[in-house]
Amino acid sequence: MRKIDFIVLTFFSIVALTTMQGCKKKEDKIEAPKLTFKALSSTSLLQFKDSLTVTFSYEDNDGDIGFYDADSSSVYIQDKRLKHPDLYFLKPLNPPNLKPKIKGDIQLGLRNMFLLGGGTSETTNFTIWIKDRKGNISNSIVTPEITIRQ
Repeated sequence: MRKIDFIVLTFFSIVALTTMQGCKKKEDKIEAPKLTFKALSSTSLLQFKDSLTVTFSYEDNDGDIGFYDADSSSVYIQDKRLKHPDLYFLKPLNPPNLKPKIKGDIQLGLRNMFLLGGGTSETTNFTIWIKDRKGNISNSIVTPEITIRQ
């Protein structure tokens, strides 16, 4: 009899735990912004003269891209020739206190491209990602190769 009681008790305990797990409130799924590369204004630039415009699309399900504080950075751009990314401010893309799903395009102007070495030309590309106000990091996008010339 004891063995049967133990088996029945174990069975009902498993059923109760499974049922309680199914009744838990589902937490909101945190989704990071999604980026898609779209275009470059040019793939060949003269140093200190030409600017580069990078265009990419974004999609964010909770609409919290961009910061209200201008000292906060949202956009990260890593030149493959450098160790650390450059940081850029992005103002909020939604009105305050509204967080509908948003999507659109962002154009970033990168000025004064320059050579780092002693040669007459260099190639590089940029890896770009963004951080939203909740701290979620988007996927990274990578530009095509860019040539910088004297």
